[in-house]
Amino acid sequence: MLRVVASIAALMLIVVSGNAHSAQVADKNFHPKAQNPAFKSDAGPVVAVDAAHANFHTCDGRYIAFCELMRSDGYKVHSNKEKFTTENLKKIDLLVVANALSEKNIDPKQNWATPILPAFSQRETENLVAWVNEGGSLLLIADHMPFPGAVSDLALRFGVNWGNNYAFAADTQIVEAARENTLSVITGPDANMMTFDVKGLNQTGVKAYPNPVFRGRNETENVPFVTTFTGSTFTLLPGSKVVPLMALGEGTLLMYPLKSQEQSLSTPRGPGAGTLQGGVLRFGKGRVAIIAEASWCSAQIADYISPGFKMGMNNTKSAPYNVQFALNLVHWLTGLID
Repeated sequence: MLRVVASIAALMLIVVSGNAHSAQVADKNFHPKAQNPAFKSDAGPVVAVDAAHANFHTCDGRYIAFCELMRSDGYKVHSNKEKFTTENLKKIDLLVVANALSEKNIDPKQNWATPILPAFSQRETENLVAWVNEGGSLLLIADHMPFPGAVSDLALRFGVNWGNNYAFAADTQIVEAARENTLSVITGPDANMMTFDVKGLNQTGVKAYPNPVFRGRNETENVPFVTTFTGSTFTLLPGSKVVPLMALGEGTLLMYPLKSQEQSLSTPRGPGAGTLQGGVLRFGKGRVAIIAEASWCSAQIADYISPGFKMGMNNTKSAPYNVQFALNLVHWLTGLID
């Protein structure tokens, strides 16, 4: 079992057991709105948020705030509850896939164990790649293990090797407890939040690359940094055309457990330097954004961190620009930002 402890005002327990996600729910009191809507109400492109692949984040659940935000920006937002067929994809301008899983990996305890199987059939993968190549846009999001393993086959088609791992910030310390073969992972005062700053001023061990996604359509939409909450990482295959957005550097740590949230002294681990947590890609006539953390554009309450801990866009103190980053990223995917 992995125990992650953070000091915000006092020490807080982040992950206490294999079913910790059961206390991770949507914050229904947070209602983000686009300050300068890109389109008139319900007049923009069609945004479909996947709910057909055992997704941990959907419009009806932990991505309520994301869907509400995009509707306020004028997008036509709905849940995709069908497999990825050629005909179904023709109805969609932007497909958002967040934390998809194979039905064979559904686990009521949410401590998913390997082997992690592909979330999509080979036919669905072929359909998705062809759809993007012909002009579709895809926002592909996978958090920490097991979710990267479920989409790694698809990611390879876009030049990305996605690690089925957990990513930890540079201030992480590991305390190896002899009892019960457990690990204690102690983080700094940011609860393993990683702040990707374009100017590199906020946090050591991570950085953001200057990109139109951070600049926005004008100065009022400029995003100096975006904040993520643990997640995973990926690397680029030789010849990949993915443009990095967010990178991990010296001091960051990766762990590769065989079962989610059950790291032990024998769990493989390694440095995070040289890996990415975000990137964008022009693929044929279409566009792809790949983000290796799912909470950044959610609004959730995580009681396993501390009572009422706000994780996502609703954490306006630690993630004040995440709302605008979500808008900017969708604007880039739908061609409003070039």
